[in-house]
Amino acid sequence: MAIPRIVVASALAILTLLGPTASAVGKAKIDKVVYNPPGKDTGTNTHLNEEILVLRNNGDAPIEIGGWIVESNDKEYTFATGTRIASDSTVILHTGRGSDTKRHKYWDRTNYVYRNKTSGANLWKASGIMLSLHDQCLWIVSSLTPNDGVADC
Repeated sequence: MAIPRIVVASALAILTLLGPTASAVGKAKIDKVVYNPPGKDTGTNTHLNEEILVLRNNGDAPIEIGGWIVESNDKEYTFATGTRIASDSTVILHTGRGSDTKRHKYWDRTNYVYRNKTSGANLWKASGIMLSLHDQCLWIVSSLTPNDGVADC
């Protein structure tokens, strides 16, 4: 189920009006996105798994993120029921295939998710049947900005 672009555009407009802290409600946040892993884009599972999104819990208590959605470029990943981020810890979402653990989740994709130039990732929080934009990370790469392939959010 793709999130309609009008919903994304509306949420981005509201966040712009409310200021930078509005997107960081709660303690879970997108900490980093490796959108262009080092080396040639080979499309191998090993290289796909170097393309990652890191979620961080800066709080003192675990956070339940089951049902939350990471969305980028019309692609979505939904965290399984029971998924938690321990206090002061991270969960890493890898693009490729693998076996999920408490700290490493796998999107099971066979193609890259994030664009190497201008893109972003949104974290949608599930609340019953409603979704609300919880956090986002955007990056723009140009000849004027360094491109190490990592967005620190």
